Amino acid sequence: MKSQIILSVHQPNYLPWLGYFNKIMKSDIFVILDDVQVPRGCSVANRNQIKGINGNEILLTVPLKKAAEGIRFYNNATIDYEQSWQQKHIRNLQENYRKAEFFGEFSPTIFTLLEKQYDSLAALNTALIMHFIDLFGIKTKIVVESEVNADLGMSNERIINLCKHFGANTYFSGQGARKYNDPELYEQAGITLTYQEYVHPIYRQLHGEFMPSMCVVDLVFNEGAKSGEIIAW
Repeated sequence: MKSQIILSVHQPNYLPWLGYFNKIMKSDIFVILDDVQVPRGCSVANRNQIKGINGNEILLTVPLKKAAEGIRFYNNATIDYEQSWQQKHIRNLQENYRKAEFFGEFSPTIFTLLEKQYDSLAALNTALIMHFIDLFGIKTKIVVESEVNADLGMSNERIINLCKHFGANTYFSGQGARKYNDPELYEQAGITLTYQEYVHPIYRQLHGEFMPSMCVVDLVFNEGAKSGEIIAW
């Protein structure tokens, strides 16, 4: 019987939520889609949320420069370093998490990554994502799409070709892609289409009632080395 080889994909979002890393954990191969278009306006591509000391959501946004053609891809979206967003993000993290048990242990490396200047949004986000992958001890093979030397096509064809390129026979999709996936195309290609069923864990969290769907630093500063186990739950 042929063994199952699971592939999943996702855009390189800014400081992703826990489900992002759960998807990586449950895959054999994870492809970072850096060669796709960044949504217009602010989105999880360049913005995410932390929990404030008043129990409110605080948004951290990475400002992007306008593209000459009006279309930006993750791997060529230019970050606006003329704005002092790095200091603002670090200050917000310090103000709202300084009393978290593991803030002192895990914040220095995260701050060092945030303080650097990157050539693109994809470079920034991927550096942060790879840091947390290492921190959680994830052994999944990580691939950057733009480094794949193949004509992948678009939409469902793109994913199917990625599966074929890496010898995967199962595509592990997020729930949000259901309306875009064409099950017949996957079946014709001999690829099993499955969906992530992620139940958000409840963990120790400062500042009142638990709030789900915070970015990954909320978990790390509160739970430290246990974070990987909690994400895998």
